[in-house]
Amino acid sequence: MMSRDWQRSRSDFNHGWLKNRLLVGLLKCVRVASGQVEDQQTWQARSVLIREWREMRKIATSLLEAIEERIAAPATPQPGDSEALGVQPCYYMLEVERQLWLARNSSANRLAEARRHLAALDRKLSELDALTSTNLQAPEACLLNECVNAARGLGEQFSKLTVPRDCILC
Repeated sequence: MMSRDWQRSRSDFNHGWLKNRLLVGLLKCVRVASGQVEDQQTWQARSVLIREWREMRKIATSLLEAIEERIAAPATPQPGDSEALGVQPCYYMLEVERQLWLARNSSANRLAEARRHLAALDRKLSELDALTSTNLQAPEACLLNECVNAARGLGEQFSKLTVPRDCILC
């Protein structure tokens, strides 16, 4: 995945879905569970969000796997770069870019933190799904708040993630 595409996918996941869809939906559930708002559709919407999460978790995982790949090895030079600069200089420049990215961004640590937060959110949403699928009552606001906090934590981690450039002349 090219770095531009990765940045777009990360933004779509983090801002487009996690913060603007899941987090908003969970906060609405908290307000309904605490009696601040009455909305009969909230629990049905929660079910939809949890179904969506199963797909979005795959996207989040693929974004993290792309970082893992970039930690392990530099990108392959783009054809335009190789034609203009030569293959070996491009490999060298991309490796320098990768090493700077690794050093400046603590990329391996950020990746580990993001994986930890992804697993925490997955556990909390699974717990919420198991509870609400077997129980017709609304979940406790406490569990919903834990889901909100886990979603916020993942969002914070994804906001910190980057990948190094993979194109020299673009």
